Amino acid sequence: MLENIHQEILIEILKRLPVRSLLKFRCVSKSWNSLISSSTFISSQVSHSTGPNSSIKSYSFVKQKSVPDCKERFILYNDGDDDEDFTIHRELDEFPYKDQRYLEVIGSCKGLICLSDSRYARFYVWNPIVKKCLTIFSLDSSFVVGFGYDYKKNDYKVVKILHQPEKTKMSIEVKIYEVSTSSWRSKTVANHGFVTFCFGDRKRTYLNGVYHWLARIPGKDGSSSGKLTLASFDLGIEVFKETKIPDELAEDNENHLSLVVCGDSLALIQHLSWKSDDFSWSLGYYENCCIWVLNEYGWSKRRSFGVHDYGGLVRVLSFRRNGKILLQIKNSDLASCDPETQKVTCHGGYPYRSYFKVHDYVESLVLLGSPV
Repeated sequence: MLENIHQEILIEILKRLPVRSLLKFRCVSKSWNSLISSSTFISSQVSHSTGPNSSIKSYSFVKQKSVPDCKERFILYNDGDDDEDFTIHRELDEFPYKDQRYLEVIGSCKGLICLSDSRYARFYVWNPIVKKCLTIFSLDSSFVVGFGYDYKKNDYKVVKILHQPEKTKMSIEVKIYEVSTSSWRSKTVANHGFVTFCFGDRKRTYLNGVYHWLARIPGKDGSSSGKLTLASFDLGIEVFKETKIPDELAEDNENHLSLVVCGDSLALIQHLSWKSDDFSWSLGYYENCCIWVLNEYGWSKRRSFGVHDYGGLVRVLSFRRNGKILLQIKNSDLASCDPETQKVTCHGGYPYRSYFKVHDYVESLVLLGSPV
């Protein structure tokens, strides 16, 4: 009976199923294994899983690092439109290089997670669902990195910006790794006056084929202490463009800003009124924050809020799919805040101070046919 189903209809049915089910269904027959493992079906499954009417469940990928022992955990949290409680789906303990002392999450895109060592000399492109991981080596010294999807080539790219701070140049050298070719290449692209790219994983993000970094343009004296702006690199046409940010943010301390994704828009979080603990700067908190969102008409200031009843705000981490804002509050709890009612829901704490990095995640079959 299965053999009588037209292949186009079969693809439409299968691409709507959970990835774990698809992995099991490869054992049904050789033809099903061949179909599910094919690049055509994988592309179709990814397009559906990341589309607006997807039936595939969504998650948040969270890296949690505890301060005392520097232990790192990778966790998937349930985070669909109907998931009011931010509950743990499962811990991802299958990462093959988890014994490394420090791993930084560069980005998450269409089921792939890109991580790096502390020197950005070794990258890992990992699909935890199909249990495949690419290891990418790079000898170029750079602390400005990115990862995302090239819609023109249907490919995934790791990017390194070889840019010398405090030296304004007409061009920037970019190193690009393409997963499809398993190789690096160099490209010189026009500069838009950027003199420095801000360092840190909260000052960069990926959205819809473009990677964004907070950067600085020259000051009046030509120094690197000018205003903040956004440097955006299109992974398809491989060019930079500048997106100016409001003066209120452009003149702020970059350490108080976070660049995140809000739905299909970029957002900047301005954390306000830092209060430091008497014994340790790392135990400080913010009294409140302000949210700015970029839309087709420019930046709009959405709202300000605080979590005073919960000891203060450590950092806004992400925007959840149900519209709530994921926070880290002072006692290291993860919490969600309803932006309309400002009601805060705590999701549990940890015995020690922790740092979190959060990315949207959806399961996919990418890398299934890879030999790694």
